[in-house]
Amino acid sequence: MEKLVVSQGLFYEGNANDLRAIHPIPVVSNVSCEFIASPAEVAFREDSFDPVTRIRRGRFYVKSSNISRWHIGRVDSGSFDPYHIGKHNGMADKMWTPDVSYDAWQPNLRPESIESRIVRIGDSGFETAWRVVGSEKISIGHVLVTLRAVSLVGVLPDLIKPIVDKDGAKVDTGAVHAALESLVDAFHKQQPTPIVDVARETTKVILTTWIGTHAQGKDLGDVVKEIPKGKNIACWAASVVNRLHPRGKSSERESREEKGLPLRPLTTEDAETSVHLVGMLLREIGWSTP
Repeated sequence: MEKLVVSQGLFYEGNANDLRAIHPIPVVSNVSCEFIASPAEVAFREDSFDPVTRIRRGRFYVKSSNISRWHIGRVDSGSFDPYHIGKHNGMADKMWTPDVSYDAWQPNLRPESIESRIVRIGDSGFETAWRVVGSEKISIGHVLVTLRAVSLVGVLPDLIKPIVDKDGAKVDTGAVHAALESLVDAFHKQQPTPIVDVARETTKVILTTWIGTHAQGKDLGDVVKEIPKGKNIACWAASVVNRLHPRGKSSERESREEKGLPLRPLTTEDAETSVHLVGMLLREIGWSTP
């Protein structure tokens, strides 16, 4: 199963002696990644995709430097079978040449050396970024990789590069990226209360990084007070996220109820609002495009 070939838009898999058509036709995309050191074209064959968790699983192939050839009689086209007539009219030994041939990627790397590395799927400007979160060798000898989307498109704006604090100094983006990824994960998979909880923590991480070290260790309500004058929308956005947080706590609602100040329980729309407010905050402090 070390071969993947393409002929007239159809995909075949097999070895140097035999091929069989793949049905249904797989999703195969060009990729770029630093850990596959090959001057040849690299392709990713998708075996499964979960749009909710944004997880793709599949295998890498490297374009062969030489196009291999097969006897028509050793190529099983299945339901496609474009050579059915030829096989039964004395043409079984005729050579069959595909348009493109790939070899299954056989890494000489340790699994941990590729985990957390970025893979860009697509080309010609139409690309998405994915992070390797796992790899395993399956029974046919291929390495099956698990990729997780890192793009925040559709949920939060992407960060510009570089990002700077309120005084114009470059800052480390590690904590910010981690917080944003946690928020996107919560947005896709969690109920309203945990989404708002993560939005509040993400807001605190963003503001603490933007304001500086003197904001660290403070509650979000106190951090909001450190926002410079003139950044009213950023202040309001962070304040609303902070005020939504108690509504997900039954103890807080009960306490307010006893004081005659009832709190409306959180809804899905509230949770979505908290995430969009984080996006607004990023735009207001200049960390994303307008």
